[in-house]
Amino acid sequence: MKRLYAIYALVLLILFSSCEKRVRTVYEYEKFPVFTWGQFFYFGDCYANYGIENHVLSLYAFTDSLNVNDKGQLEGFGQYIYLDDIYIAPIRLGTDTIIPAGVYTVSASREPMTIEPGKVYKGDSIRLKMDIGAQLHYIEKLERFTARRFIEDGSMTVSYTDSTVRFDMDFLLDDKTEIIGRYETSQLPVFDDSINRESIRQQILNLLNRNID
Repeated sequence: MKRLYAIYALVLLILFSSCEKRVRTVYEYEKFPVFTWGQFFYFGDCYANYGIENHVLSLYAFTDSLNVNDKGQLEGFGQYIYLDDIYIAPIRLGTDTIIPAGVYTVSASREPMTIEPGKVYKGDSIRLKMDIGAQLHYIEKLERFTARRFIEDGSMTVSYTDSTVRFDMDFLLDDKTEIIGRYETSQLPVFDDSINRESIRQQILNLLNRNID
């Protein structure tokens, strides 16, 4: 009888162990990223041919665990945000504030102070597919968890002090998770990639040399 009890106990232990192994843990991504370096690109009225007079910017911002090697390749693990197509009212480059203070909302309206939502663009060709709009990228140590998430809703507040510019982000991703990020810096390079730039070479503009209304 004691042997039977021992066998039953062993069977139950195996069953419980099997149940535990079937439980899958949910991978937790960083929900409060702090970005420490980045850069803006100014494209001017690049969509003028489509009847859009507002000017366009793009922002890349990275966490401090990511860096670019001497070959121009991204290394490390962490997060980076790519806000492709930030719309602002037309400005005079070199005179007006390139990145006006205020609240920028995620919207497909293409009005001033809006950020294009992220999505997959499908062109006329079946093979033509590309990611456009606002995106958040996770570069994880376990490669299978590296992911791209589109930003579908939310806002970003831009504010200035005497020596810094700050971006406070509250975004909703396409998997319905909320990301609250922050980026504050005293040195943010802005590259002039507008059609009307004076030279072909990219010009680094000092963000903090600006007029404050």
